[in-house]
Amino acid sequence: MRKILKRLFALFVVAVLVYSGCKLLTYMLQDDTASQTRLMMHELYNQKNIDYLFVGTSHFVDGINPFLISEKTGKDVFSASSSGQTPDVSLALVREAVSLYSIDEVFLEINSVLAEDVEVFKDRSTLTQVYIVSDYLRPSLNKLELLLNASSESHYVNSFWPARRYWEFIADYKKIDSVLQKKSTDKYKDHTYYFVNTGNDDVFEYRGNGYTANYHATKDHEFLSRDPEISANFSFGDTFNTYKKIIELCLKNNIKLTLVNPPVSNFGLTCVNNYDVFLEYITELRKAGDIGFIDVNLVSNDYFPYKQTNFMDWHHLNDQGADQFSTFLADYINNDIPESVFYDSLSDKLRSCPTDFYGIFYRDDYENKERVFHLISNDPGYYEYKIDFISGSGDLIPVQDYSVNDKVRIPYDLISGCELVVYFRQAGSAETGEQINYRYMEPVY
Repeated sequence: MRKILKRLFALFVVAVLVYSGCKLLTYMLQDDTASQTRLMMHELYNQKNIDYLFVGTSHFVDGINPFLISEKTGKDVFSASSSGQTPDVSLALVREAVSLYSIDEVFLEINSVLAEDVEVFKDRSTLTQVYIVSDYLRPSLNKLELLLNASSESHYVNSFWPARRYWEFIADYKKIDSVLQKKSTDKYKDHTYYFVNTGNDDVFEYRGNGYTANYHATKDHEFLSRDPEISANFSFGDTFNTYKKIIELCLKNNIKLTLVNPPVSNFGLTCVNNYDVFLEYITELRKAGDIGFIDVNLVSNDYFPYKQTNFMDWHHLNDQGADQFSTFLADYINNDIPESVFYDSLSDKLRSCPTDFYGIFYRDDYENKERVFHLISNDPGYYEYKIDFISGSGDLIPVQDYSVNDKVRIPYDLISGCELVVYFRQAGSAETGEQINYRYMEPVY
């Protein structure tokens, strides 16, 4: 018996040493000093109470102002959300929060244009969106289940030993010294909020309870994006089944659940194909129980006026947009929004919006070695466009005189450093059109 106890004690000591060594290496190699998720997770474990839990992707990170919703509803609000958050991570966070607090209602994001519809989680090759949250989950069966099911066995080493992901820096002493210096600051130790400047005049501020405010506003008509055209094709694999698990968890714990599709710019909505497929997907999910659904993209302009300047890009809100979205949600929660303000279809909603030109998206025609630029309006044919092209060497090349043609092609060998100059006006008008310059520098992939 004594020998068995000694062996068990020895195994315990070895386990402690291995665990401590792994934690030390992770601390030395992993630079999470600018991680907003680290701050969110720290706060998740240190709330006095949570009445309303918002769970979603970056659209909730940037778009949900929990303090404004709390002020208007009188409830404690927290957003357990992260960039590109996957459904299984959302499930893990809901489980974690339910184990800690008496949640009244969960608001779960299901986004029509960026939903991660994964048929089989085990087939994943990229797990960044899992790790940015799992690294800060406390050891538990919940965390174990997430990491075991998030990928195939080939990823388990990286999943359970975070330091392995940064092995290339194991002998980079300057890198290690830099990480240790940043982690020795009071700001890091105390989980202090901070500003982040990306270098593109975009400033982010973490303001607490899972909310990161962005202070960049896109000007009218100036969206420029690579291929946002989305086909809403949803399957019924692991993603769908994980959503159902969240539904079952909420029903089991008598927690009200509301699915939320956050605002997307009219630019993005115009590019969505088969939006009705998304609505059918939601209908299937809601068959599991008494589940609410809020699709802000179908709300009348009288209740949710569209402003392009409320977006930081075509699908993320800035701080002004977050306040608008959060105010609407608070009013909805307070039963101040009638169901009659929602359109039945996206096409009906877009037809009700004032005619506008939103910007440009582009995609590559690799076969013809051209980049194709699409000019996006919610009423094709209403505007006519005059387009000039300025090459990287500064040469002005006319592309088309005023025409309703909304698609132009630029050869690959002219793309580097190019600029598109677009004039737009109502078709048939003799006025000088409004001029928008689109500086374009992204290389061909």
